[in-house]
Amino acid sequence: MSRGTAAPVTTAHRRVLLVEDESDLARVVKRHVEDIGCQVRIAPTGESALEAAATQEFDLVLLDVMLPGIDGLEVCRRLRARQQYMPVLMLTARSSEIDKVLGLETGADDYLVKPCDPTEILARVRAGARIVTLARELDEACAEVAGLRADAEVHIAEIERLNRTPAACPRCGARVAA
Repeated sequence: MSRGTAAPVTTAHRRVLLVEDESDLARVVKRHVEDIGCQVRIAPTGESALEAAATQEFDLVLLDVMLPGIDGLEVCRRLRARQQYMPVLMLTARSSEIDKVLGLETGADDYLVKPCDPTEILARVRAGARIVTLARELDEACAEVAGLRADAEVHIAEIERLNRTPAACPRCGARVAA
């Protein structure tokens, strides 16, 4: 894909892990995120979020900070330690500057303070979808470059082998050193 010609990014079929212990809020957020085409799985605890992330691949995580058991900050740390990238958007009632900085420094890509408008949540989910799309395109480009590099190494080795192999004269068939 060349610069300036990127296709529009869709949220259709994006898998979202919603980590929220308040069931009414979780249902409302889930409905809104599903309305833009995402598949949403709710995890009401930090433990269940980590289990879900270990068994299923997600494109994005909406993560509350104040959870029973393992809190959202620790969930974020553990997700980041897995070396598997997915945008993490913290969606929490904690609104102090230090809470926001701590969330972002822990590994969150974005931080929203509850209550917030559903349109803002959806805009941020769409932004996360763009990030995921770009990350996948970058991974594909890196794999392609690695494949080209491997092909070049094979060709160079073959040329070196041929240069060490005596060649035959096309007219008389006599062997000559390359």
